[in-house]
Amino acid sequence: MSVALVIDDNATIRGFIAEVLGRAGYQVVEATNGHEGVRLSQEFTPEVVISDVYMPGQDGIYVLRELKRMKQPARIVMISGGSRLLSGFDALSCAKKLGADATLRKPFTPYELMQAVTNLPVLN
Repeated sequence: MSVALVIDDNATIRGFIAEVLGRAGYQVVEATNGHEGVRLSQEFTPEVVISDVYMPGQDGIYVLRELKRMKQPARIVMISGGSRLLSGFDALSCAKKLGADATLRKPFTPYELMQAVTNLPVLN
């Protein structure tokens, strides 16, 4: 069974993503922040990581950079609803430039989530 790691500080969003991926056959591991997500990625070696960009403590950009630095084989989907503090800054474009395989803007539907995951590049 393929493992998916979901990293988001919002329990409702994390639960929504976990439910959708669980129904699609993934074993889902959840983390509430970037630090915990990086630690769990080392423990579970997920095939897919879905991470929010804006989280307290270690954010999603930290996750993305750490996973790329560690050469984790996971395919990475970055999600964001934006930030009141950083208007005009498109974090998802930044994440894509830093190596995210896909991005999704919140809110998204189960169909949009599964389309993003299904269209990820195949792992080598």
